[in-house]
Amino acid sequence: MALLDPGAPSQVLGLTLRTGPRPQGVALIFRARSMQDYYAFVVSSEIAQVVRVKGGQATPLQQTQAPEFLLGKNATHYLQVLDTGPRNGPFDKGGKIRLYLDGRVAFVLGDDPKAAPEFDNANADASGVGFEIGEGVAWGTVLSRFEAHPRTIALPAELRLPEPFFEERGNVVVASDRFDGAAGPLEARHTPVGGLVWEKWAPRAQSEKVVLLGNGQVQPAPREKRSDYLLYGLRWPQSYRHFASLEATLTPPGHEGRYDLEGNCTGYTEANREERLRAGFFFWQDAQHYLILRAFMDDSQSNASELEWQAPVEGVLDVIRRVNLGPRLCHGNPFHLRVSFDGDWVVAWVRAPGSPREEAVQSFRWSDAFPDQPPLKINMVGLLFSEEDSGTRLDSFTAWGSTRLR
Repeated sequence: MALLDPGAPSQVLGLTLRTGPRPQGVALIFRARSMQDYYAFVVSSEIAQVVRVKGGQATPLQQTQAPEFLLGKNATHYLQVLDTGPRNGPFDKGGKIRLYLDGRVAFVLGDDPKAAPEFDNANADASGVGFEIGEGVAWGTVLSRFEAHPRTIALPAELRLPEPFFEERGNVVVASDRFDGAAGPLEARHTPVGGLVWEKWAPRAQSEKVVLLGNGQVQPAPREKRSDYLLYGLRWPQSYRHFASLEATLTPPGHEGRYDLEGNCTGYTEANREERLRAGFFFWQDAQHYLILRAFMDDSQSNASELEWQAPVEGVLDVIRRVNLGPRLCHGNPFHLRVSFDGDWVVAWVRAPGSPREEAVQSFRWSDAFPDQPPLKINMVGLLFSEEDSGTRLDSFTAWGSTRLR
């Protein structure tokens, strides 16, 4: 056995070998902490297996005797391991190891727990790699090439470009509302933090409104057959009109879905066919200049969800940007949405259900979308529910300003 530590965990490993008339078995070793603690892709003329060695004891995780995965006589073979490393949250693509012989997939770990119940993705941060040649006659197997490529590579200093300053969240809570208290209309309510007043700006129909549910959430009412966008705004203080950051937790309507092993939402069922998510935030200067961000999900895009950005284009509200979030949004599962806007740069973050961290999912510049317009002056911020939304619930709203930007 030969081990080395390249100083960083490897994502791609390869081993090229040439066999004689009596091939010796070989092992490609990865995720090694020591000679007593590692994983190995073992191939011989009789069996192929992936093995977990811990405390010097070997436990086969998967194995096969299929001829296409065995060493042939007087042949050249190539072993390869693709290791995605740790899995940080349900939508992270880590946690899988694929093992190949001569370009064919021999084993996959982390894909189906039933196929390898002993696999626990241990040692994902271990950086030791190496190989081993089994007992046999001289020249039974000869190794000609070993390679290990790191999962990440630091960008050289000469390629690092200076980043413009962007205020990600702000440093002053201008308004915050947990929507506690009895059920009733949201209109005219003062935010418990900041004392700003919720104003209804659209539509004119008195029967269409946003209501407090009495459980710390708000929701559009009625849930169906509304005529237009529901816009509820807070007049943004003059001293903060250069920047606003809005965040809240949204729960899409419908019977609660779950996430399968691949992180896909199981909520796309017949019972949820008519459920639609169309809710988010807006930043308002005037009737000709404003920006809307809304989360979007329905049965028309099975197992996919989006964020859409809308703004007036030649007097007509239109989608100017969108980003596919994959299965990050799922029926009945709360997710956290945050967006920061300084009048030009805008960035959106999503923390999906079960995920430990926010992800920056999209950014762009107002001046890229509207090069002939100056930065948008933020006179009002607020909540939005499109007429197609079938009952998204929203809670824990916070609006941040900044004293660092003027």
